[in-house]
Amino acid sequence: MRAPTGLTESACAPDSCESQTHTAWRYLASLFNHCGARRTTWRRRIAPTRIRFDSLAAASAVCLGLCAAWPSFAHAGRHYRARFEAEALDLEPPGAMEIDHQVGAFYSDDADGSRATFPDGSIDLGVFSWLELDLDYAFSVTHLDGGEPRLVGEPLWLAAQVSPLELRDDADDRRFGVGLQVGPRLASLGTPAGIGFGALALVGVGIHGLQLSANLGAFFDRGQPAALMSGIDAQYAVGSRWTMLADVTFAYYAGPVPEQLILDLGAAYKVNEQLLISFLLLGGPAFHGDRAGALLGVTYAMQAWGQADP
Repeated sequence: MRAPTGLTESACAPDSCESQTHTAWRYLASLFNHCGARRTTWRRRIAPTRIRFDSLAAASAVCLGLCAAWPSFAHAGRHYRARFEAEALDLEPPGAMEIDHQVGAFYSDDADGSRATFPDGSIDLGVFSWLELDLDYAFSVTHLDGGEPRLVGEPLWLAAQVSPLELRDDADDRRFGVGLQVGPRLASLGTPAGIGFGALALVGVGIHGLQLSANLGAFFDRGQPAALMSGIDAQYAVGSRWTMLADVTFAYYAGPVPEQLILDLGAAYKVNEQLLISFLLLGGPAFHGDRAGALLGVTYAMQAWGQADP
């Protein structure tokens, strides 16, 4: 391999080579120093640049251990298919907490039938600039289109989301990051007792007002078919208050009804720095599952400790 021009001994005098080498190192340092943290125009954001390969390795080891133990779990109780929404790579700053609640209704030919959801929510807490703790939950009244209505829940997913790498170029308003969200899935209303597990790999790209996040992972709920999840979350800021939202999610289940495809489209309005209102329309154009639905969401942000970022 030919060495870069200006960095070989034969290409220049020793003093000149030393000067050019120092110039190259100064250029690389200025390039990485240029990647600073910058808040986006609304709540979706990517954590500041940090590399934490030890945290990523530990989370991966826990994931592999629990996945290996999965075959020993029992298979009994209510049958359902784990539902999935594509996640954005949007870690909260240290001390910041975000509570997101959605209510809505779905027309579905799944095992739970058509249902009303209240709430479908999450609580996110920033711990470090590279670590966020999440609790995802959902409760529904099922079989609204016939049969006996029943109040049930989705497994509670207590997860840690880590972002081991993030790069920014604020001059061109470009961002790139990778993340991992892992944690146990706990029993809820109408689900078998015991502990399952969920893991997602996330890749985020931001270009001007557009932010894209790709997801790939799996859910292992006790007593239910294992599920492979994938999706893309898209957000486009329109001005300082409006954001257009779109998701595509695909799930494959190791069971008699294997596939589910969900598309959703909506918008979010930032009332102020603490309050966000959103509306989503959902559709399942193929396979079994949710055929159509609508969700109204409210997101509230607060500072649990420390000072909010300026």
